[in-house]
Amino acid sequence: MLEFIDSEQEYIDATNELKRVFKKEIDIVENPFTKEFSIYTGFEFDKIYSKGFYLSLQKFLRKKDSKGFTFYTLVPASDNYFFANFSKYSIARIAINATYDKYIEFLHRDPGNSPADALLYNAETLSLIHISEPTRQYS
Repeated sequence: MLEFIDSEQEYIDATNELKRVFKKEIDIVENPFTKEFSIYTGFEFDKIYSKGFYLSLQKFLRKKDSKGFTFYTLVPASDNYFFANFSKYSIARIAINATYDKYIEFLHRDPGNSPADALLYNAETLSLIHISEPTRQYS
């Protein structure tokens, strides 16, 4: 089952991965990506929740010999909003073999007596991160 990250060390590790490709403090309009990732494209936000997008992402990651990706919520902040309210971060490591049904169930999951805070409804700005590290644990 997919789970929210709930340890501070896992949160720090995920945040450090994010910092390798993305500058959190810079608005997306200003191209916050690091130099290696200076080319990006925008698309309709809701597509990341579609089955077609998820299956295409899995196919792409398999070609990269990946074990999975990290779903990282930037807004609202994982630490001072989500963790403060639910004692977990709005971040998850998602294994390459996780089914679409498990992925979408996770995004619909009530984080704790607040169904409106499910990631599907409350993740305003997010990043899907793939870093090639064979020892990374994905759920």
